[in-house]
Amino acid sequence: MATAVEQGASPIAAAETLTRAVAIAGRRAAELGIDVGASTVIVRPQSPHGSEWRVTFGPWDLFHQRGGDRIFDVDVNGGEIVRELRGQ
Repeated sequence: MATAVEQGASPIAAAETLTRAVAIAGRRAAELGIDVGASTVIVRPQSPHGSEWRVTFGPWDLFHQRGGDRIFDVDVNGGEIVRELRGQ
C-alpha cells in the first residue's frame, strides 16, 4: 500500500484498491472451499503503480499446519485474477 500512497494517491484511494484486491481474491478462495475467515491473509503489491496485488491465504496456525497456501495475483483495474498458485 505504501507504493500507491508514495506515488501521490490518497490514502483512501490506496485503501480502496487494497480492499478490492482482497475481495476479488477472497471470492475465488471461497469458491475453492477455503475458509477465508480462518486463514492468515498476506497482501503485497506486485506492481509499482498499485494495480496488481498478490494475496495469499494460508493456514491460521502457522506452527502446526504447513503448506496448502493459495496465492492469487490480482489485477484490480481489470477486476480479475491473473495468476493462481498453490503452495506446498
